[in-house]
Amino acid sequence: MEQDEKFENQLNLALDLSEEEREKSKDLDAGYDKETDQWEIIFRYAGTLDTIRWSDTTRIEPLSMGYAIAYIKEDELEAFGANEQVIYIEKPKNLLLSRQPSIAASCMLSVKNPPLSLTGRGVFVAVIDTGIDIFHPDFIDENGDTKIYALWDQTVKGSPPKPFLNGNLYTKEEINKVLHSESGRYDFRSRDRSGHGTHVASICAGINGVAPEAELIVVKLGDTREKGFPRTTQLMTALQYVINEASQAGRPVAVNISYGHNYGDHRGNSLLERFISQIAQQWKCTICIGTGNEGNSGKHKQGKLIKEEQKILLDIAPFEQNLNLQIWKDFVDELRIQLESPSGISYEITDQQGKSQYSYGNTIVFVYNGYPTPYNVRQEIFLSFIVQEGNHIESGQWNLTLIPRNIRNGEYQMWLPVSLGSNQETISDSTNASVMFGEVCPTPVEDTIPMVEKDTVNKQELPELPQNMGLIEITPISGEIITVKDSLADVLEVAAVMPEFPGGAQELMKFISANIEYPEIAQGDMGQGRVIVRFIVDKEGNIIQPKVVRSVDPYLDKEALRIVGLMPKWKPGELDDGTKVAVHFTIPVMFRQQ
Repeated sequence: MEQDEKFENQLNLALDLSEEEREKSKDLDAGYDKETDQWEIIFRYAGTLDTIRWSDTTRIEPLSMGYAIAYIKEDELEAFGANEQVIYIEKPKNLLLSRQPSIAASCMLSVKNPPLSLTGRGVFVAVIDTGIDIFHPDFIDENGDTKIYALWDQTVKGSPPKPFLNGNLYTKEEINKVLHSESGRYDFRSRDRSGHGTHVASICAGINGVAPEAELIVVKLGDTREKGFPRTTQLMTALQYVINEASQAGRPVAVNISYGHNYGDHRGNSLLERFISQIAQQWKCTICIGTGNEGNSGKHKQGKLIKEEQKILLDIAPFEQNLNLQIWKDFVDELRIQLESPSGISYEITDQQGKSQYSYGNTIVFVYNGYPTPYNVRQEIFLSFIVQEGNHIESGQWNLTLIPRNIRNGEYQMWLPVSLGSNQETISDSTNASVMFGEVCPTPVEDTIPMVEKDTVNKQELPELPQNMGLIEITPISGEIITVKDSLADVLEVAAVMPEFPGGAQELMKFISANIEYPEIAQGDMGQGRVIVRFIVDKEGNIIQPKVVRSVDPYLDKEALRIVGLMPKWKPGELDDGTKVAVHFTIPVMFRQQ
């Protein structure tokens, strides 16, 4: 299918692949149920859920703040995304456990001991993990009753807490009945098979834990199919449940999340990260997320391109069944990527939007070139290595070469899955295990290329809405509110209600198409491409300070600016309370010759 700018890049790639190809990649397959041909998705919406159209087979789990989880047939995704109220859609990611430090290592004894003597009385401790052993003596008081206020096991069929759809909720009263029953140990269906959640809960709020007088709210992540890893969708519903429970009881809550993953640019831009940041402001809560022990695992690489190409080595260990690599860069930077396998097969990765694929003997590499999304200005290049023949992808040293073409920023980041999501030997060469890759070329020490102006770097520009306009393709951008402001006082990057051309995006297209004049002097070989214009829509709807942030040709740049200067007043952006605000807006203009 064609790229849908409301879908994240990984979801677009997953939908472009067959079921058989997806099954070979546990990352791309996460969230898809082959038996029902149904996707589990996270979506952000405006307005209310009852204004969104969906089929009778679709199920919705509402969260708060305009977030929700949907279970939807694959062939209905495109129609669902076409709802104007739906802002953005992500597929879930597999979650993997991080390690938990001990009480002594966390320096908590100083607050447990006099004079503070903090015990956690009147506070909830929530553990979102692999479950809990309710029969463990650390969670049973002197009367034989439980310290667990509630346990939601998402993997057990039964009666989930409202408004959620999966799992079974065990109340304090139900757990106490089990504890005092002779057959309770055999009848109780919820189990912590790995022991991780029990260990974490014991440290946090066991009889001898950090907060021994706190009550526990426990959520065991997973689903009733017990298929693979827990997913980010389940984490979001768990967190919503915990905050709901604590706020209804009127008690503060400290939440521990021991799961994580390595997908994304690690800047807090995904729907999951934004949801966690926003829900943390809803109630008296502290959310603690384990950072893991990945510092020396060789799963990350960062660098800066200037003039010289950079060759990067990736060691793929034997018996790796699949792997993904994310490359994140500034979208205005243009570069070439060469990927060579250990057996010497080499391809230049095509710089084209959407999916491409390359055959390396027994390994096939799918590449997805994304563009900025409603929540991320940076460009993601996602590489998925899966088996084409045999049982394992080609092991050994893969060579990745980054060749600069037109660099304005030059910074890039690369990520492999966390250690539990891949062979722990899949890292850089062993001589440089502090980073993911070993470099053949030294890292540049100084950027000698002029940078773009300060207020045009690392901004929250948003994705293109493709329109077929013949010679010219105009693609407006929109977004949602954040709290970060740039160097121009009181100018937001995005707002709750974004500025809008009179009549909306389609009218903007018509206006530009009717007024554009393709410069004859620019109609040579270089007279086509995407000119990106950035401007401010002030509180009165005036367009001010237009500037070209990505140039193609001086004549095309000038024409794009001329058109922006002809525009009438826009509808200004607004905050949630209706206050009008000045907002940055970006319009890519695609000049194409017939």
